[in-house]
Amino acid sequence: MLGTNQALKGRNMSARGNAPGIVADILIRLSQIVFVTLPIIQDSNKVLNMYISIAKLETEFGSIYVAGSKKGVVMVDLGSPSLVVFRERLKKHVRCIGTNEVIIKDDDGLLDDSIKQLADYLGGKRRKFSVSLVLIGTTFQKRVWMECSKIGFGETITYKELAKNIGNPGAARAVGAALAANPVPIFIPCHRVVGSRGNPGGFSAGIDRKIALLDIEKSYLPLVAK
Repeated sequence: MLGTNQALKGRNMSARGNAPGIVADILIRLSQIVFVTLPIIQDSNKVLNMYISIAKLETEFGSIYVAGSKKGVVMVDLGSPSLVVFRERLKKHVRCIGTNEVIIKDDDGLLDDSIKQLADYLGGKRRKFSVSLVLIGTTFQKRVWMECSKIGFGETITYKELAKNIGNPGAARAVGAALAANPVPIFIPCHRVVGSRGNPGGFSAGIDRKIALLDIEKSYLPLVAK
């Protein structure tokens, strides 16, 4: 596990310029998804011909990969060791609702604003996001993610409290599982949900990263160079 001081040394890291370039563009046919424009949430079940781009942001705790389209961000990955691994995870994620074709395209700058907002957040310059999100998951998962999106910067709640907030107080374990499947961490701040006994709880990208994100919100110390 990274120590807090080590995790927060990102002020020395580079975001590779003001707007890191996009490395790939994937055309994927999708259906049965949910659109989220923070903090407003809208549902949609039939969307076709979505162009999905992939971008990368370098931070102290590794590369953050982001995938999205003109409709919104589809996936954020803090744990993939390479672009190849992330691309496979992305394909698996979207295939759960059906995929007809995949086409790799050139850099188009589609995700520059999303990357900049992430860099600003990690650098202690941003508390809220204005990106749109495209959520792919089960009905229960999306209920959990939508409720989680309401947790404010610097705030934390427990898994039990979140379960109660969605009207299912006995579903703390199921809530934890839904948060573990959150496809857009940071934008949907699952790191702000912690254990009842003061422990940080789980995080799909690792406890060290969860602690680092919580520390950013407490101290505003940057993980990304200004």
